[in-house]
Amino acid sequence: MTSEPRQRQTSLLGKPAAEIPEPNLHPSLTNPHLEPAPRYLLLQFGGPGKTVTTLSFEVKEKTLVGRSDVVANFMPDLDLTPFGGQIAGVSRKHANIIKREDGLYIEDLGSTNGSSLNQTPIEPDQLYPLRDGDEIELGRLKIVMRFVNEPQ
Repeated sequence: MTSEPRQRQTSLLGKPAAEIPEPNLHPSLTNPHLEPAPRYLLLQFGGPGKTVTTLSFEVKEKTLVGRSDVVANFMPDLDLTPFGGQIAGVSRKHANIIKREDGLYIEDLGSTNGSSLNQTPIEPDQLYPLRDGDEIELGRLKIVMRFVNEPQ
């Protein structure tokens, strides 16, 4: 006598494990193999139906990304104030872009409105690998990152 295989029940709304979708993580969150760190980053602000503004900067070992505060006389390495940073909820000390031997990373610094990488929220104080074409969102400010080796 053969019996039907039983489906394992989970605590997720009592659904069988086979019916629970796998998390949709971007490959850059799970694959440790990265592209070499570029010499320059080209940041593209804007999107469909909007004017795209581009900013190029040389990648350093660590770049503090945020927005300036004139009253406190504070200026991050990469100031997003001119790109709508304050309105979009970018913190003064929002994130670091870190260049290491094995590639480029982003780290949220416990910002008030958080950060995401390719529409996946990232945890504060953790390094997440970056790749050419990744979209980061700091608060509600969306930025596409392009890796380039010549100044643009």
